[in-house]
Amino acid sequence: MNENLSEFLFKVFAIFFFLIAVSMFVVMNNKSTQTLSIVKEGVYEDKAVYRSNFSYDDYTATGAEIISKIYDGLDVNIVVDGSTILKDVDVNTFNFNSIEKNAVFKIAYTINDGTITGVTYTKR
Repeated sequence: MNENLSEFLFKVFAIFFFLIAVSMFVVMNNKSTQTLSIVKEGVYEDKAVYRSNFSYDDYTATGAEIISKIYDGLDVNIVVDGSTILKDVDVNTFNFNSIEKNAVFKIAYTINDGTITGVTYTKR
């Protein structure tokens, strides 16, 4: 009788697990179909691969960054709050106190024929 009982319990649990597996398949298949349709809809509606919220109008630099650029050497002449700094300025004699390190400056580029010929920094 012990063998019949264990065989019966084995068959009951096997049927129980089979029914759970089938019901999980039906539920998961429905959810995966919904997810796939949402993804397809998003892909077909939105053709953009990459979006950026960067705007050239919002590009700024701090005074410390400007001082660092002067130390590294300038490629073009720059204007910082109305003071022109030539590209061949001597960093040993330049007065860096005229540029506030913590101030935020708006950057405007002067472009001629596709090349940058000057940079203007205006304090905000």
